[in-house]
Order: sequence, then structure tokens, then C-alpha cells
Amino acid sequence: MNEKPVTRVVMYMRVSASREPVPIAEFRWAPEAGVSLAQLDPKRGDLAREIYDHGIESPSSGRFVPASDGPAFMRTLLEPTRLTYYGFVDETDN
Repeated sequence: MNEKPVTRVVMYMRVSASREPVPIAEFRWAPEAGVSLAQLDPKRGDLAREIYDHGIESPSSGRFVPASDGPAFMRTLLEPTRLTYYGFVDETDN
């Protein structure tokens, strides 16, 4: 079974309990370019920049996965976390 690669993950932030989460950053992966980050909200995108620069902890493997790991980094973004105000959604184009 070939798993479709995750090429676009949007990071959302819950700004208030009464509103839908807002997109604050977008991570993209392409084989020729690697992972890129677009901060959609410069005021709220600091955590996304931190994750991009230093990696994200994988609860399943217990290690930090850097953006340079491409597909593994993108999949790790989608693992369940304890972040309560932030969420990651796979918005890979079909």
C-alpha cells in the first residue's frame, strides 16, 4: 500500500471560544524543495516558526522530527498533541 504524501498542513489557532479556529500558518512539502513555511498571521505565527526552525516532537517515536525530514515532519504535524489552542489539518490537494 502506497500512502499518499502529506504536502500541505495548515496550522489553526482557536482565538476565542465563540469563533472558528483561524489559519495562522501553512507548511508545504515538495520533493524538489523540501518543507516551506508561510506565516499567514505574523502576530500569531511564532509557534509555527519555532516548529519549522527546531522541529516538532513526535509522541509516537519520542523524538524531535526536523523540517529537513520532509514527509516524516509533515506526518508528525498531524499526530495528536496536548496543544489546546492550536491544531494541524491535512489540507493536501487531492
